[in-house]
Amino acid sequence: MTPSEAIGQLLNYLPIYGFAGGAMSQLEASTVLDWATAGIGATALAQRWNSPLLVEVNERTLASVLAQPGLLETLDQIEDFRALVSYAEQVVTSTKLLKKAKRERSGESDPDLKNLQSETAKQRKEIREKLQKFLAKIPVFMYATDFREEALKHVIESLDSSLFERVTGLTVDDFKLLNELGLFNAQHMNAAIYQFKSFETASLHYADAGAPEDLLRKVGLWDRSIDV
Repeated sequence: MTPSEAIGQLLNYLPIYGFAGGAMSQLEASTVLDWATAGIGATALAQRWNSPLLVEVNERTLASVLAQPGLLETLDQIEDFRALVSYAEQVVTSTKLLKKAKRERSGESDPDLKNLQSETAKQRKEIREKLQKFLAKIPVFMYATDFREEALKHVIESLDSSLFERVTGLTVDDFKLLNELGLFNAQHMNAAIYQFKSFETASLHYADAGAPEDLLRKVGLWDRSIDV
């Protein structure tokens, strides 16, 4: 079921009205969808791409990254990823120590453990911020590429790889590996890309480039495409 179809079913039970020109009129599904997605402000859209939900920073994903020496060497050459390796090593080691201490002390803590826990949380935040700084380049890539209907992962890996490498500084092979290791949250990436493309399409519409329904029949998200 497409988003328009889902909203259409909702409107059968709960009509939504808009007020314009001194009169109220019942809205169609496509109009409601435009308001819900394309109506998002540019500032809020930018904040969405700085969300920690877009990345998975935990002991499993970080340990997987540390087990890839070739990837680590590449990341160390990219400014946005510098110091990520040392932070990741510290987080994995500290997390194991904290888990062991809590088991031995039956969940009780002490000032030293609390300090270690606080430092580990700070390092996790540093890693997230570095990954988010990289992800902030994704909208630049989406603006620049001509492929709009294909899943962004497919565009990056197969259709416009050279542009992606120029924009982000990350090779396609390393990008594939980061995905396989689970560093990017596909569900939240899909939502962020959908909002971005809806906002972009609405902007083109307001610039008289055509109606949104003419510009956007199929939307490429992070790991799939959907019909709207």
